[in-house]
Amino acid sequence: MKIVFFGTPYFSSCILEAILNTNFDVKCVITSADSKSGRGKKVKSCHLKNYCNENNIDCLSPIDLSNPQFIKNLESFKADLFIVVAFKKLPKSIFELPKIGTINLHTSLLPDYRGASPINWVLINNEKKTGISIFFINDKIDQGDIISQSIINLESETTAAQLHNKMIKVGSELMTDTLSNIFSNKFKTTTQPIIKNLNKAPKINTQITRINWNESLLDINNLIRGLSPYISENNFLKDKAKCPGAWFYLEQYGKRKRIKIIKSKIETSNINSNFHIDTDSKTYLKIHRKFQSISLEFLQVEGKRIMSISEFLLGNPIDSKCRFI
Repeated sequence: MKIVFFGTPYFSSCILEAILNTNFDVKCVITSADSKSGRGKKVKSCHLKNYCNENNIDCLSPIDLSNPQFIKNLESFKADLFIVVAFKKLPKSIFELPKIGTINLHTSLLPDYRGASPINWVLINNEKKTGISIFFINDKIDQGDIISQSIINLESETTAAQLHNKMIKVGSELMTDTLSNIFSNKFKTTTQPIIKNLNKAPKINTQITRINWNESLLDINNLIRGLSPYISENNFLKDKAKCPGAWFYLEQYGKRKRIKIIKSKIETSNINSNFHIDTDSKTYLKIHRKFQSISLEFLQVEGKRIMSISEFLLGNPIDSKCRFI
């Protein structure tokens, strides 16, 4: 069976690697076109394209998916199956090309959390479980017939980066198992149920990432971990699209600093306050509100590296004149 693989970020390169390690026949990889970024507007390739170049894998990066020559190139592979993992929407003229069809890996338990950012939103909404879904693409976004799913249980302190990495492992296993079933014709599909008031997973923007200190501390903590690149104390995910970080302004002596909270923790408090800043200026910084507190553990001042709370307080003394806005 012949496969063409579509993807862009690091996540998709990990799924591709699992497919290749299982000896499936990947004829070509389709990635996003190069982009210009940074002050010098340097041309930058996506992670998947770099992976293909490093491993001598045939790769195409079309600017226009509807270009007739590109579609002709796709037809020449005579693929049985297209696989999509973290790529843009495919036109019908492409996803209907292969004999078996086109499948997509989505990082939620469909039909819940359709959209661009399910990893973030399940944590922001404090869900207790999520998962991976593999389904056949049709002309409606994330609404095709489901082939397979795998459940992932969530802990109260799980961050977006930790969930991202967990989903790579679970998604790789589910994808290779699903491909084996497809190619041996031992699979069944399930139509997605029509359910009202489904949770959605829209793209994360700057407005969503800003902390509103009037919200409950639990909601703030869930926003922080739902956007956090924290994996472990010395390990952070370098993917701002997946983990942009929740932020606020620290105002002091007429100056503002934009600060991201990378990791925090909810604790009980004996202080019944609408907003109370508590710190020893050395080892801890807590915000108390209505018998709860949120302890800030890792922070990042704009333009600086991520710091532990002790490192942050050493260079950013907090006093009664500070405002969190």
